[in-house]
Amino acid sequence: MPPTTEDLLAKGKQAATSGQKDMAREFLTRVVQQDQRNEEAWLWLSGVANTLPMMRGCLERVLSINPNNGQAREGMAWVQARENQMRAAQAAAGGAATATAAPVTEAFTAEEEGEAEEEGLAPAAVPGKEPMYPSAGMYVLLHSVEKVTGEKGVNAILRNAGLERYVNNFPPNEFVYNIPYSDYSAFARSTEEFYGRAAKAMQMRVGQEMYNYGLNEQPRLLGVAATAMKFMPMQMKVKFALEKAARTIRENVGVDCELHDEGDHYVFQVNICPYCYNRRTEIGCNAMIGTWTAILRWATGKNFRVEETSCRGKGDNTCSYYISKAPVD
Repeated sequence: MPPTTEDLLAKGKQAATSGQKDMAREFLTRVVQQDQRNEEAWLWLSGVANTLPMMRGCLERVLSINPNNGQAREGMAWVQARENQMRAAQAAAGGAATATAAPVTEAFTAEEEGEAEEEGLAPAAVPGKEPMYPSAGMYVLLHSVEKVTGEKGVNAILRNAGLERYVNNFPPNEFVYNIPYSDYSAFARSTEEFYGRAAKAMQMRVGQEMYNYGLNEQPRLLGVAATAMKFMPMQMKVKFALEKAARTIRENVGVDCELHDEGDHYVFQVNICPYCYNRRTEIGCNAMIGTWTAILRWATGKNFRVEETSCRGKGDNTCSYYISKAPVD
């Protein structure tokens, strides 16, 4: 007996969720060939489209079936903005007439599809030696703190930490692994000394700024810049964003970490944390809370519960974070 459209749709969704986009396109295409008014299949197919025209075509089919589909309307707005952006670039390069006549046929890059599988940049850890943080990571941290505290604030924290060499001289925005974890940890300790208990809220703000700044300055630090993700169903967006970011934190930032799916929530576990490296902290490591909150808000437009449940700086074996699967608003 040949597979039903329900079977094919389920296989297509499973393949899409697992990142097997070629397979997902194959299954979902078979669904819409059998049932051309399958709204759900066309929407999922738009989420795994590998060219702009294909995404537009799928979204147009969704809207012809259901003009009130919110995800499809959001997707179409993005497609139209992208097309206008491309035509403006064509006009600048070759004249307005050429840009008007030229069809938009751009294929998504591997990064946009979330399939950029370049080798991780971080060197392998050496047992018994202090881990090293990337210069680009420290650059993003200091710029983010400066945005929250101002230039005088970040410089005062640096001086108090014994890191005068970074005052008005932030490390280069490069993936060179030459920042000792003890430097990062000393800066974190100094922040707590300046702000006391208020440092917790301040750290969360810094974590959000690190995401916002890093997404523009060093997208490889965060690993979630896949535009096609914007049109995936909610749980697929959450899974995709968390897995991509965790992989990048591990392989590009070089932090020893793991992501676990615990059924109704995820746990992000940091085994050696640069924030509380070789020190005690009473308030925990909160910048990561801000970063995960910002990542999920960018990916879904929703807020999710994120909290630290254990901390090496408080005597625990890991710094672990609870991340809910259901949005809180």
